[in-house]
Amino acid sequence: MSFVPAGKLRPGWEAGDAAEEPGTVLEGAVPAFCMDTTEVTASAYAGCVAAGACRARTSVEAPGAEPAWRALHSEQCNYGTPRTTHPMNCVSWDDAAAYCRWAGKRLPSAELWEYAARGSDGRPYPWGSEPAGPRRLNACGKECAAALHKLEVERGVATPHGMEPMFPGSDGWLATAPVGSFPQGRSPFGLEDMAGNVAEWTASAGPPLSPSSDEPSHIVRGGSWDVSSAAPDSPVHPGRGSLLAATSRLDTVGFRCLR
Repeated sequence: MSFVPAGKLRPGWEAGDAAEEPGTVLEGAVPAFCMDTTEVTASAYAGCVAAGACRARTSVEAPGAEPAWRALHSEQCNYGTPRTTHPMNCVSWDDAAAYCRWAGKRLPSAELWEYAARGSDGRPYPWGSEPAGPRRLNACGKECAAALHKLEVERGVATPHGMEPMFPGSDGWLATAPVGSFPQGRSPFGLEDMAGNVAEWTASAGPPLSPSSDEPSHIVRGGSWDVSSAAPDSPVHPGRGSLLAATSRLDTVGFRCLR
């Protein structure tokens, strides 16, 4: 774990909007805490499964997802594969919370997650203000944009991705990378992969995603390997977040814990 000293969170940044949604963070004092330096790995999660405190997860689950999309993206779930040092993904919010309890920790709130990712200076990225690039984060570079589209077309996905890459170079990974593979992207407190690789569940709850649903949602932060934009509203900016149904299990979402 990495120690994050007490400080003051200043949300928003110069090119963005201080009232960022969802999960708007109000400026205020932050206590000291410790947070996992990396995303929880598939290997670490396997220990929780072996102890009987976690459930094995090898497939994605998303409301309304078509079978072809679900089958293709389930192949990127890291549990039970040789990708033991990659982040544990394809977990629901309950799965992530259960692991953190087993480890004697808890999920971070969106506010504490953001502070750990950007510190108190309002920087646009965990590493500072330099542009996003293939040596700073695992996102959708040229290796991802064309290959993901091609795979989805071949598998018969009805609405395959059509995207331009975030940067012209390749970060070397079609999907997730081993945690800590991008040291130039560290946060001011030394945390790894706070932008890219997998987005991360937080403890912060959101409203139901539709008027007809009472299923809870939670805020996820950090962006993932398939994000193709670094624009001000991109989730690779620590102040940006999105809402996800608590039961969703995606190959683009993992977690880390706090104590």
